Amino acid sequence: MAVARIVADAGGSVTSDTLAQALGYSGTNNGAFLTRLANARLFGLVTGRTGTVSLSDRGRVILDGGESADEARIAAFREVPLFRAVLDARHGRQLPGVVELAQILEDEFGETPAKAPTVAAKLIDSAGQA
Repeated sequence: MAVARIVADAGGSVTSDTLAQALGYSGTNNGAFLTRLANARLFGLVTGRTGTVSLSDRGRVILDGGESADEARIAAFREVPLFRAVLDARHGRQLPGVVELAQILEDEFGETPAKAPTVAAKLIDSAGQA
């Protein structure tokens, strides 16, 4: 959401260099910056590849906070293939805690034991925002 907010505050479009600086990164070749930008794209909050990043319609709807913001947040969450698969597999049941979800991610979705707790925490956090 921070990426989308910065792009919105810049008028809906911003250079990658400006975005990296606004997020506190030294440049656009920083791995953490690239990951953050890729995640914002994956959730459908921003568009653009090199040079310019633009706010997507979904990002705009979420930031505006109107009546359709809830639906847009859910759509953003479901845009991530693993998150959508976990949600679909749960068939409307509440998500378990991080430890149990990490085990489910390992057993049912092939996530590595080293990454599963982090992925589980991110999934739960994202679901809460959705």
